[in-house]
Amino acid sequence: MKTPIVIGVLAASLLLQSTIAGMSFAAGSRVNLVLVAVIYVALAYGAVTGMLAGCAAGLVQDSIAGGKIG
Repeated sequence: MKTPIVIGVLAASLLLQSTIAGMSFAAGSRVNLVLVAVIYVALAYGAVTGMLAGCAAGLVQDSIAGGKIG
């Protein structure tokens, strides 16, 4: 049951991160939504799930950016 939730949270954060990446807040600071989602997953579902989610989200984020993966 937790796998679809984790995938949904990560997909939503990756989508929002890629679409509102140009937005900045006060004093030019930016929020890394993928990091916030990974921390949420780790706190809600445990350290191992958070570690795997962070690895997967990082690889997907690298592949979206178009640079080197890893």
